[in-house]
Amino acid sequence: MSYEHSEQIFHYHGYALGIGGYVARRGERWAIAGLTPGALSISGGNNVVTQGYYSWAPTQTEAEPQNGGFRVSASDATSELWTEETATEWITHGIVTINQFNLCDRLRIGKIVSSLTSRHRKNTPDERARISFAGSSLQDVFLDGIRIDVDIDTPLDRIESYAQLRGLIGGTTSLPPDGVMDADACDRWTHNFCDRNLLKEAEGDADYITDHIRQSKASTRRMRCSIVSNLRADLPGYLKRRGYSISVEQNGARPEFGRIFFGEIVVADGMKRLNMVRWNLGCDNCSDGTAGTVDLNGDSMP
Repeated sequence: MSYEHSEQIFHYHGYALGIGGYVARRGERWAIAGLTPGALSISGGNNVVTQGYYSWAPTQTEAEPQNGGFRVSASDATSELWTEETATEWITHGIVTINQFNLCDRLRIGKIVSSLTSRHRKNTPDERARISFAGSSLQDVFLDGIRIDVDIDTPLDRIESYAQLRGLIGGTTSLPPDGVMDADACDRWTHNFCDRNLLKEAEGDADYITDHIRQSKASTRRMRCSIVSNLRADLPGYLKRRGYSISVEQNGARPEFGRIFFGEIVVADGMKRLNMVRWNLGCDNCSDGTAGTVDLNGDSMP
């Protein structure tokens, strides 16, 4: 058997998940059955998982309160992971697509697309992957029947590394001008970044916001922000918008529902994890979970 000499090898890493999380109530905890989970071999390759109609709720009747209980569903979903190798780069792709997402008949999304592409240059000392979220979107989003238009923050995709993101948050890095945004527009974008990404405190912030900000500031190994620049909607008073999140408070006899986060991304050195939807629900429907998750990194040796 012949052997072909190689200066470097690459260890691929990628996973994708349609829906997952847990429900907890009265001291018990139920894992949400994962929708279209997938992972890559360390050698790369291709992994596609497709599922038709999906619906999950706790099977124990005692877990269901009188207001209808927890349930999550989708009409179909696909998770795709695949790799490429060129003369100059190792490339990893991950896409999760979910149609007709429904969370407790409160949050409905026509289509979720979570997309990451990682590029790692060969023969480059201390190279870190450049990971793009281009192609990600949330379409036809309705919360309690109210339409929310979700704008993706495409300029953020030009902040390629964890170090650049840290500099942006710390005020030492600015968004560079390009053919679309001039220097003034880039300065405005940079100035507003921390506020819209729940990295800057505001008067009257809810507890979940202050905890989010405190935890983000305390971490030195990773950052949590969002690829969403704006949530455009005419919201009634019980829906409180802050940054890329909406808190669903009590509305008459209807109890508090919880918090929804859109386009949340966790960034570390050479790694990104994108959750297009994350929920953190209150006591009547206590649950944490995500919809549309892709996680990519990888590293070369040496």
